[in-house]
Amino acid sequence: MEFQCRHRQRCIEERDRENGSHQAQSENTSGYFNTAIGNLALSDNVTGDDNVAVGWGSGTTASFTNTISIGNYGYLNAFSDQAFIGNLSTTWNGGNVTWSTFSRMHA
Repeated sequence: MEFQCRHRQRCIEERDRENGSHQAQSENTSGYFNTAIGNLALSDNVTGDDNVAVGWGSGTTASFTNTISIGNYGYLNAFSDQAFIGNLSTTWNGGNVTWSTFSRMHA
């Protein structure tokens, strides 16, 4: 749907409501390279960078860096360098093979 109006901000807000992204990243003031899809996604992030949030209310509890949040409303990331898939209602995560844990090796 193409929006045409004279007040740019109102058009953007209306488009976001139509697309389900209303107030995504609403508190962001200086965070860079963040992606938020969904109403209120990544809304508590103010200065954090390199975050991805997908789903209603998904994201972090504050400004963190390098997080991935998918469908984690109600169970938000509370530290940098975390990936959350699902919330406390999610009963299973997995795939065709066993999940593995990797960490960086430090010299």
